[in-house]
Amino acid sequence: MPAEVHDRVAAADRYWCFVGNSIVVIFIVALMFRNGVSAASVGVRLDGWRGGVALGISAGILLILIQGLLVKSFPNTSGGEATDYLRRGGRLLWVLIFLAGAFAEELWIAFCLVVLRLTGHSMLVSIATTAVVFGAAHLTYRTGAIAVAIKGAASAMLFFWCGSLIPMFLFHFIGNLGSLYWLRRDSHS
Repeated sequence: MPAEVHDRVAAADRYWCFVGNSIVVIFIVALMFRNGVSAASVGVRLDGWRGGVALGISAGILLILIQGLLVKSFPNTSGGEATDYLRRGGRLLWVLIFLAGAFAEELWIAFCLVVLRLTGHSMLVSIATTAVVFGAAHLTYRTGAIAVAIKGAASAMLFFWCGSLIPMFLFHFIGNLGSLYWLRRDSHS
């Protein structure tokens, strides 16, 4: 495929991220309604929001620091199609994609955790199952899918600890911004 056509397809694909995330949210809300799962039970609530914000920001900053350590320790591992994809497109567009994506993915994680617990699974099984599926959904990241699964497990633990989407969302969103920073910083060095 000619480079110009490839670039146009990639640009259009970035905008489709919003459509995909919207479909995920609509699907989860429909499943919640169909199965009688309340919004509050999946963490859509504001009580204790200050603590959730502080925890989410702190966890996100810690994730960025870990990412930086990994980038410096393994400088030749940031390659591949997914990495190249993140290096293209405007920063503002990526911030908006990360906002939508973090919300959709964390809502999915919370919904899975709640349903697994309601069906009698232990907390450990609920976390492990959700994290493995979350990592598998990111197989385009190749070995990075393992890191995504670990990040999914951390989000699941944040949910069980706080019962809120706020810290999970901020952890995910800030971590994604950190990934974008380290990838783009690395590519300009």
